[in-house]
This record gives sequence, C-alpha cells and structure tokens, in this order.
Amino acid sequence: MGLALCITLLPDASAIAQDGRRETCGASGGPLIVSNDSPLRQPFLRVPPIGGCPGARASLDFRAGASNHFLDAREGDRWSFMDAETYRADVAATVALGGGRQLMLEIPFHVRSPGVLDGVIDTWHRAFGLPRGTRPDHPENRAVYRVGRDSVDPASRHVLSEEGSASGLGDVSFILVQSLPRLSHAPVTTVSAAVKLPTGDEGDLFGSGAADAALGLGMSARVAGSLWVHGSVRLVLLGRSPLRRGVLDQAAGASQALLGLEWRVGKATALLAQSSAESTPLDVGISTLDRDAFLLALGARHALRPDLELEAVFGEDLRVYTAPDLSLALGLRWLPR
Repeated sequence: MGLALCITLLPDASAIAQDGRRETCGASGGPLIVSNDSPLRQPFLRVPPIGGCPGARASLDFRAGASNHFLDAREGDRWSFMDAETYRADVAATVALGGGRQLMLEIPFHVRSPGVLDGVIDTWHRAFGLPRGTRPDHPENRAVYRVGRDSVDPASRHVLSEEGSASGLGDVSFILVQSLPRLSHAPVTTVSAAVKLPTGDEGDLFGSGAADAALGLGMSARVAGSLWVHGSVRLVLLGRSPLRRGVLDQAAGASQALLGLEWRVGKATALLAQSSAESTPLDVGISTLDRDAFLLALGARHALRPDLELEAVFGEDLRVYTAPDLSLALGLRWLPR
C-alpha cells in the first residue's frame, strides 16, 4: 500500500484512554496505515500502525493500494533502473488478549504490473513543478527492475533483473501490542514486538527470504480540542537475506519513525497528515538510493457505522528515489461488537 505509502509503519497507540474506560471508538484514532513499498525496501519487515482500541476490541482489516515507482540512478560503475507499478492487498486480523494486549496477524498479497499511472504522474509533476528526472525519456507503463554494475562479463552485469508482471503472497507478520497504564493527562502509550516470516518469493521482491524482528514504542496525545498527535519509533533486526549479493549489501538493522496529526471532525470523521522516516535495509552503493527515506501521507478516516470504518490515503515521496512517486490506498476495518 503503499505508501499508501505506506506505512507506516509501527504498531502505535490509538487515541484511546486506557485508564479503565474508553474515550471513543468512532473514528477510532491512531496514525494512517501506510508503508514504503519501494521495491528495495518493501521486502523487509513492514508493520502497519494499529488504530482502534488496543487491548479492548478485535478487528478485521481489508486494505488495497497502488504505488507507482520510477528510478534511474548511476554512481561510479553501479546503476539501477526501476519502472513499474505495484498493487498490494492485505488482510489483517486482530484479537484482544485482555490486560491491554492485542495480537495481530497480517497477510499481504503483491502484484507487479506495467500499470496505468505513468501519464498521471508525469502530468502531476509538470503541474506542480516537481522533479521529473529521466521519466519523460522512457516509454510509459513498463514493469522492469534492474540493479547492476558495469562489467566486461555480461553474465555478471545484472545483480538483480526482473521484467514483466508477477503476483504472489508476501511475507506474513505477527505483531503483539501492549498498552501501558495511563497516568492523568499523559499520552496513551504502547510497546510492541513483531516478527516477519519468509513466506514471500524474494525472487519477485515479494519478501526478503529471511525472518525479521522489531521492537517499537508508540504514543498518542490530545494537544487541543479535537487535535491529536501520534508518534512512534521502531528498531528492526534484519535476518540475512538472499537478496544480499553482488553490489547489494544488507544492513544488520533499520530504524523507523513517524509523526502525525489527527483532527477529529465530529464524532465519525478524522482528517490526518503524517510524515515518516526510515533508514535503508539494503545498500546498492548509490547514495541517492541508500539515503534515509522521508514520506508524506494525507488521508481521512470515517466511521460508516459503529462497527465499520473506511480509510483513504494519499502518499508522496519527500526524498526522490527512496519511496514510490505516488501511493494510493483504501482500507476497511470491521470492529465486531
């Protein structure tokens, strides 16, 4: 989902008090569910933020998103070219364990496709004066992933080469969230632990081919009236991935952070804006690709009825080549009574 972008990115506190009562579960609170679906970052652990009522209610989420990717970079004898559109559908089930604890299972499904958004992206960039890079110099609507280095031996020139459409299961994740006791006027706080299993095909970049684990801390607080702030940090321990080969060098770990605002418009609707940052899990040796990623996400959440919520997200990269050019996502959450 991107981003849809998504992501992102960490089980976070919802804006629900844990002092023995729940303040509200309509427009249930918490950051937007968005992640960075860049082809070189998405295979590693991506844990979605958790809204709703941690430790209080179960939920079932259905999310679908589209991300458009384009990068054309070279540094020294190393180069990378990627031009594709990816679609992602996630199913996430959360159960309440009591004592302020929740356990979540997320199952992602990925599609790589030539897509249809290249012309829309180019028009968007021209209209707002955004950098277009070499995108106008290449044919539209292709599905190509290539990473390599100049070599006299053609057989060793491509470290990664994927072309055409593909689809398949991604890496399945389990997330455990613990809500901490809330002191008077203190932020709502959670700690979390997550593990990702290598169920996706790393050849198609639908998974990393290794297990990853993460620890996180999330906070939410009312700052004024209907305005809430959400923040989170996470440290990820990366398993040794088969993607680590040739010029691709994997980091031992990664860090991720998120800061967002939520404005509750009435009892059923919330408008959200958030920024997230993350270090790269996979080094290509090209500085524009290996630097930290920064993403912007804008969205809205609306309670269609007390047990059903709709979320829409628009994502844009704030640092070129470190995230999708554009991400769109829709999510539906069912909160059984």
